[in-house]
Amino acid sequence: MENDLSRPLLSVIVPVYRVETYLPKCLDSLVGQTYADLEIILVDDGSPDRSGAICDEYAARDSRIVVIHQENRGASQARNAGLDRATGEFVAFVDSDDYLDFSMYENLMKAVVEYDADIVISDFFVILESGVLRHSSGLQGDIPLLQAQEQVLADRLPSYLWNKIYRRTLFDGIRYERIRGFEDLQIMPHLFRRARKVAFVPEAGYYYNCLNLNALTATFNHVPELNVEMKYGMFVAWKEHETVARELGSDVVGYAENRAVKCAIGALVADRAHSVLAPAEREELTGYLESKKTVIVSGKHRMLKWFARHSTVLCRLYDYGSFVWRRYRAKRNKMTSRT
Repeated sequence: MENDLSRPLLSVIVPVYRVETYLPKCLDSLVGQTYADLEIILVDDGSPDRSGAICDEYAARDSRIVVIHQENRGASQARNAGLDRATGEFVAFVDSDDYLDFSMYENLMKAVVEYDADIVISDFFVILESGVLRHSSGLQGDIPLLQAQEQVLADRLPSYLWNKIYRRTLFDGIRYERIRGFEDLQIMPHLFRRARKVAFVPEAGYYYNCLNLNALTATFNHVPELNVEMKYGMFVAWKEHETVARELGSDVVGYAENRAVKCAIGALVADRAHSVLAPAEREELTGYLESKKTVIVSGKHRMLKWFARHSTVLCRLYDYGSFVWRRYRAKRNKMTSRT
């Protein structure tokens, strides 16, 4: 399929790992986009199933598809590999177990032209066992940049990567950190800080699949070691929110700081229970909390902070109790969704 040289090229980056069941539907929704001026970059992150072969099969049929095969390095490094290869004026990201309406990028690229925007955001759908739900922001058109930045910093505007397109120059000198989970939460404040204009479109064109049991977000609560790494990743992300909020002089500094402190405490408790983090990561957590002694947190978090400092047994008991509670809540939600 030939591109229209008069329209901006959009590079779509898709990390691929263990998604052979979902990948064809994802790729069909990409190659069928009404906005045809695409560069589709599939990064096979050492997938042990047929996902890499499926990528090659689609690339043989569509010249817009570029396939990168690499050893498994995680979603962050797969996205970085895609960014390094991208040539489009704009970039977008898709998770390979999700899919899109055929008109999604047409709608977003129209907003780019209409508002001269650096970031365009759309609503999206969430696929659950109970059905498909729509997430609506209630926003439309361009909004004041400060408002958009503060909504991102306070997490009132979801930091998902995939329901947005970005001017590629926003990523100059910025790449995803190698942390487990929450890479989008970590990087989004930096992108919005650089943006000149942000726009919303009311259409929901992205389908976020919560049914894939191989997905990181579906498994981390059931694997203690992974849970520790995810909690550390959440701390890193909120510390970045705090940093950017201070640089912008934003009113949400206190909120971001409080979230970062709570995440640091949670990560230390989980790590004391399972001893997963590297010494440098553990020192980062303790040093951060030492510098935030005056931040007021709940009685629960003061108790957990004491656990982390003084008792491996209590940390293990708390971590196990939290795990049982999450399992019970997940089971209850699953049963409710079927009634």
